[in-house]
Amino acid sequence: MPYVLKFHAPGDTVRARSAAMVYGVQPGGEEIVVRLFDASFPKSTITGKLLDIEGRPLGEADIHCSAEGMQWDPSTDVDVATGQFRIGPLPAGTWRLQGIVGEGRQLRRSAWSEPFVLGVGETRDVGVIQMPVTGSIVLTAVGPDGAPLDGHFVALEDSTGWSDSAWFVGRLDHGKLRIENVAPGDYRVKVGGERDLPTVYERVTVAAKQEVNVDLRVPKGVAVKLVLSPISEPVPMHEWFVWTRDGVLHQRYENWWEVNEERTWRQRLLPGSYEVTITSETGKRETNRFTIGPDDPPDRVIPIKLP
Repeated sequence: MPYVLKFHAPGDTVRARSAAMVYGVQPGGEEIVVRLFDASFPKSTITGKLLDIEGRPLGEADIHCSAEGMQWDPSTDVDVATGQFRIGPLPAGTWRLQGIVGEGRQLRRSAWSEPFVLGVGETRDVGVIQMPVTGSIVLTAVGPDGAPLDGHFVALEDSTGWSDSAWFVGRLDHGKLRIENVAPGDYRVKVGGERDLPTVYERVTVAAKQEVNVDLRVPKGVAVKLVLSPISEPVPMHEWFVWTRDGVLHQRYENWWEVNEERTWRQRLLPGSYEVTITSETGKRETNRFTIGPDDPPDRVIPIKLP
């Protein structure tokens, strides 16, 4: 089977970005020569301090870092006694930070910091990141027949502007869910995408010490069968999907292609005009456009061409 070889600079324990990658390598082939250029080595560092609402250290907590063009968000532990953190080496670029403390229903996240540019070889002290006074969301969700949805997953999604993070916040109990410990900011509540229901998002703004009500109706949607073509590049390969519906961002996510073959994907979609852009990690891109009508026949086949 084919492999991807990733090369990192000596001492790069963070591994936020590979210094070089070779795709589709079959074992037993000829010797491979890989050149690593000094400019591809990460040399930058971010330092700072994460404190609680009262300005005290939080104990066990993490700082998550996100940068445009990254395949994943690196993180680092915060010093239990002082709240200080240091993460590096990192590649230069535009970064944002988020503090996370606790777990389960007690988990708290800060809003993402304002973006800042990290220069090559720079050590950037971002100062104090303070966990905010939180608010809450009370969600009421019904299905196509108007009956309360029960047991369905609910996610709360925030965005860095270049990537989205949707984390599980609970299940609907007879159409209701209270989401606590939400940092002030703008989010999308996500319901559906299971049990033959389309994925529905509802935008919500949370304020400190405030409770906001969200009423959401999940329609029946239209059953379709997406047929995804094989990719034209060697596997394995990361592919990023960006969906817009009626010109507005609908969803974006990443898939890992290990086998280069046609894939069939059944789901329900909301009526509308869609554009699906898929970008491989090498930068190759393909855009697909189609329209879903409310009276489309069930299991309509929609071809999706991949790069």
